[in-house]
Amino acid sequence: MGIIKELLNEIESNELDQQMKELCDKIVEEEKVSEEYGIPTGINIFLSIPCPGTFKNEIGCLCLEREMQGIFIVSFWTKLKSSNSNFKKVKTWDDSKIFNESEKILKFYAQKLKYLKGDI
Repeated sequence: MGIIKELLNEIESNELDQQMKELCDKIVEEEKVSEEYGIPTGINIFLSIPCPGTFKNEIGCLCLEREMQGIFIVSFWTKLKSSNSNFKKVKTWDDSKIFNESEKILKFYAQKLKYLKGDI
């Protein structure tokens, strides 16, 4: 996870929410996120990366959301590939005990993304 540490060194803010926003913006730039099927967006969705859905006819998206100031959750959203339907949140992981440092939040997110992509 050296990449996260490198990104953290580039961030000047000490405030968690601002730090997370800047980190997520940099990750989006690096990942070149494909929006072929769209992605969930919103003022409190800081990061949204496509991944496989639960079923073959679905597209999934793993999001890092700010639930309240200083509190983040990881959520999994899905929608059908063949329709113009909206994404629906189907799963949320909330481990507030570790969600107090940028590095720990992003590591938790990366673990869930690896799991959903079948890399674990």
